[in-house]
Amino acid sequence: MTRRPLPLLLAALMASACSTQPASFHTLASPIAATPASAGPRQPAFDALSVDVPAMLDRHAMVVRHGAHGVTVEAAQRWASPFPEEVRDAIKARLAQASAPPSAAGPAAATPRSIEVDILRVDAWLDDHVAIDAAWTLHFKAPDRPALHARGVFLAPAKGGFAGLAAAQQRAVSALADCIARDLALTPPDDPAPHPCPRQRRP
Repeated sequence: MTRRPLPLLLAALMASACSTQPASFHTLASPIAATPASAGPRQPAFDALSVDVPAMLDRHAMVVRHGAHGVTVEAAQRWASPFPEEVRDAIKARLAQASAPPSAAGPAAATPRSIEVDILRVDAWLDDHVAIDAAWTLHFKAPDRPALHARGVFLAPAKGGFAGLAAAQQRAVSALADCIARDLALTPPDDPAPHPCPRQRRP
């Protein structure tokens, strides 16, 4: 067996350690908005929220597009929790910040609902933009009220490396949540640039 000189072995180990990039963690959760101390916790406008994503995105690592056909799983750029959980928690938190209009006060406003969100595609381009294609379905408790189906593509510019890419996905998911809030007859939280709802109804 060939023995490698100890100095060379140590140098190789040090080079290997230096080449290992430490992981960076990101989240889709928006910062908690300041609320008056007297404000109590808001009740969710739904009973259940489920999120489905393509198998490629069902992971901790960030998935990035490059070139015409390339996709890279960035092992060193990770979500704080698996991507579908990040999307679900971000939407749930955003909806919790939305408020019901005065006309909706009363039993009708508290009618339990369930929401199904299907993330059909996420195109995340480093230092370029993010596009999220999503469909959502609202199921109402009232038996005479049909389910509502909608779909939209949500865009956000992405500058500033991976941190900017994560922030862009955060904004796109917030835009999706705001459109769902409007379908629930809720008013999204204050935003200096309200998100449009570029969507189409589905049968």
